[in-house]
Amino acid sequence: MTPTQDAAPEEPSLPEAVRELITRCIDSVAELEALLLLFNAPQTRWDVAAVARRLYIPEASAAAALRHLRLNGLAAVTGEQWRFEAEVPEVGDAVLALSDLYSRRLVVITALIHGKTARGIEAFARAFVLRRND
Repeated sequence: MTPTQDAAPEEPSLPEAVRELITRCIDSVAELEALLLLFNAPQTRWDVAAVARRLYIPEASAAAALRHLRLNGLAAVTGEQWRFEAEVPEVGDAVLALSDLYSRRLVVITALIHGKTARGIEAFARAFVLRRND
């Protein structure tokens, strides 16, 4: 067999709406999982401690993830009770698609999130590269 025959077929890319949602609004797997937790239980109101317990993360991380979601128009809070709420209806459709894809495309989705972080770190580091004036 040739190397191309042995290789696994390339997975199709994520739908553009899902890719854009992740790229614009999700900076960590904790944020992604908090979003999906809220989205998949629309009648439930979550406090930070409950989100932290469900996601197996520290409360401070859960609080930061929820705040990030709210700042990106993906969550709302009343008192201390959090819920999914998309400011733009189309975003709800993208979250539905993301929720459906997450278990089947876990590696692709998390790689997109982690790659985004790595690109940000690289850009930050490049800002400190000294350049010689020619």
